[in-house]
Parts: sequence; structure tokens; C-alpha cells
Amino acid sequence: MLNLAGCDKFEDLNKDPNQIYQIKQSSSLLSPILYSIGSNNLTNARNIGHTLMQYAAAGQYENDSELHRYVVLNSTGSGYWGNSYRNLTNVEDMINVARDNDDSNYLAVGLTLRAYIYSMLTDLFGDVPFSEANKGAEGYLQPKFDSQQEIYTAILADLKTASGLFDTQKTMDAGSDIIYKGSVIRWQKFCNSLRIRLLLRISSKVNTAKAELVNILIGEPVLSSADDDALLRYTNVSPFNNPYLSERPLNFYEQWAFCEFLVDGFNAVSDPRLVEWGTIYKGDGGGYKGIPSGYPQSVRYQLAYMTTYRTSLQSSDLVSAFITYSEVCFIKAELALNGEISGSAQGFYEDGIKASMDRWKLILPAEYLITPGVKFEGTNEEKMELIMLQKYYNFFLNDSQAWFEKRRTGLPNLPVGEAVQNDGKMPIRLKYPASVMSYNEANYKKVIEKMGNVDDINYRVWW
Repeated sequence: MLNLAGCDKFEDLNKDPNQIYQIKQSSSLLSPILYSIGSNNLTNARNIGHTLMQYAAAGQYENDSELHRYVVLNSTGSGYWGNSYRNLTNVEDMINVARDNDDSNYLAVGLTLRAYIYSMLTDLFGDVPFSEANKGAEGYLQPKFDSQQEIYTAILADLKTASGLFDTQKTMDAGSDIIYKGSVIRWQKFCNSLRIRLLLRISSKVNTAKAELVNILIGEPVLSSADDDALLRYTNVSPFNNPYLSERPLNFYEQWAFCEFLVDGFNAVSDPRLVEWGTIYKGDGGGYKGIPSGYPQSVRYQLAYMTTYRTSLQSSDLVSAFITYSEVCFIKAELALNGEISGSAQGFYEDGIKASMDRWKLILPAEYLITPGVKFEGTNEEKMELIMLQKYYNFFLNDSQAWFEKRRTGLPNLPVGEAVQNDGKMPIRLKYPASVMSYNEANYKKVIEKMGNVDDINYRVWW
């Protein structure tokens, strides 16, 4: 599994070992920051999101992850935690440099990236250090844990501020931007699209969230084509290699197999994304074949025969997505289905499918949209299931967004494996890393006190 080096100690995380704040131009900081965030996301996608959401499961060796059996350890999210706070240190430096230089566009990008990282942390863990984090120089070596409600309120305010700061009359350095090549309007679209993602997520808790979301869709720029997708465009020229390039075959594909839920669903509708992502089954009959998620530990699959990750993904420049136009389309489809925006729910749904295919440079099969299992038909409940299933497919390698949306909507309907633990209930959150217990003990005890003095994976996050 991909494992980026990072320190979990808050004393270390609140210092900047590279002293990048000494750099006087925000543009010099952007690409390294983006690369580090994107690489952390890919770790998250395979090790957490894919495993919980039945895209793939480990299965050949005794020490493989049991997360597909809903066994969550303190180590499960520790790498993501440590790398995220390290990235936040660097983002804060970029924000400070942008403020010093009165550079509104890089300040807006910095606020957007900070909000993005904190949204990931709080959706994975619940309450996390926020208002006192990354402030070691101010004496906050053991930062308090802020509530998810407080974090969402703050990051949504930052994103609104950021959207207003973007100035298309000013330029950004194309060479230092490995997502948008210096396109200010696309960064603004990214910012606003992140806003609607997060507003939808909290809409059951905040009465005004849907109205604000709709106003953004009506009056502000959001992602409007697959060309706007926030993808980390790996050049595969050092230092911007696809991180999977360095993985051994054992780590990248030999100890993994795609799950039956994904493979059988794609097989049923002849979805071309399976051909793009997965290997052909090497047993009798060929084709594509997955394994059940949550299978008993005593069972051994010949993973070399099963459908698994194609090695072409290791060099692809399409794997690392922050947010995509397809997701925006599916958000619109859900809102239109509920009568909350004008327009055709079917049209938005089909646009989302087309955009997902476009992202992967695939041709939409002529009959795909009228194929049973894809065709937008049935009751509103059945149509919502279709929207969320296609949204799930679009979230392939997109950090843990599919898990977050499963927790929000209950969809897609995943089978429960034979050997699943936790009383068959999908975890709601990850446990805090062991390092937090050691280096921020007092605040750790306060945060778990809210959960009954247990680091409870079934404790509901705010939204």
C-alpha cells in the first residue's frame, strides 16, 4: 500500500521542517502542495475508501487489511492524518505569503485547499484539531478538537470568501499549477463546486444550506465540463510522477482483487470503465470476476487470477481527482429529482455519466443510457438509487467520497459480507491515530468523552 512519510506528533506537525515560508512567491509553493495532497488522496482512496465501499479488497496474505470486514484500527487513518496536517502547515505558509504579497488569487487558492483538507479530515474522523492546529509558534502544541459543526461553519465561510477573492484580471503562473495551468476561473469553479458538495452534505442539519447551494448553482461559476475536472495532472517526470509508479506489483495489484459488487454491476451493463480499470480474469471463461467483500479470513482467493487494478493506472494522469464535473451533475440530478432546482433530473443524470466517461477518455456506448440498470426509470426512490450508483462509479480513486455519500444517503445498497464485524454495520468514522493519545492526551480524552469514553467507530458525525 502507498505510504507517504509523515510525522503524527503535533509538536512536529506545527513546525515547518522545510521552512517554506521563507519563499517569497506563493506560485513556488503551489505545485509541491498539490502533489502532496493528491498523493495523500490516492492513499486514502485505495486503503480506506475502496476497501470500505467494495471497490476492491485485499486477500492473499494473513496480514492484509481487514477493513473490508469493518475492522477499524487506530492505524487505519494514521498516515492520512499525519500527512494532512503536514500539508496544512505548508498551505498556511502559502496563505501567509499570498497575504504578504497582496496576491488575491493565491490567497483564494490557499483558502480553498485548506477548506478541502479540513473537510476530508472531519468527514473521516469527526471532531479534529482546527482552530488551534498548525499554531506551534503561538504556543499551541497540543491543540483542542473543534466540533465538526464549527469546522464546517468556518470552512464554508472561507470558501465563500475565497470565491469572492478570485480575480480573472490577474494572472497565475501556469508552470507552477499542475491542476489548472494557472486558470483563475477554473480555480474559482473548483472552489464553488466544493461549496455545493459540502452544503449538500450538511443540508439535513442546516435549513439554509439547500438555498445557498441553489444560489451558487444559479449565480456563480461551477465546474461545467470534464475539462474543468480538478485532476492532478501527473507528468511522470520527476518530481511529479504518479505515486503508484513506485509501488511494487505486490502492493499495487497482486494482493488486491476488485469486489463482486463493482465487477458484477459493470458486467451487467457492459460498462467500459471496467475495461479501463480492471484486468481480465485469468481462469476459465475469461471476462471479469471479483471477490466478495467481507469474506471469512480462512478463505484464500487466487488473486493472480481475479480482476484487479490494471498496471496502466500506475502511470495514468487521470487517477487523482479532487472534484469532478460529473459529481456536480449528479448533485444537480438529485436536486432536480427532489424539485429543488429547475431542469431535468434525467438530463443531469445522463450528463454525469457522460462526464465520467469523458474524464477517463472513454466513448459512451450507443445503447448505454437505455440499458436496464442504467436507464433513468422507475419511482423517485429507484431513480435516486440510479443517481447514487453512478455517482459511486464516478468516485473510483476519488479519496473516500463514496463512503461519505453512503453515510449521507444510505446508497448504494451494498451487500453485507459473510464475515463482517461490527454487528454488520458500516463504520461511521475512523479511530484517532495512536499518536494523538500519546502527544495530545488531555484533548484526546475530552473528545472521546463525548462518545462515552470510547473511540467509537459508530458514533455519528454531526451531519
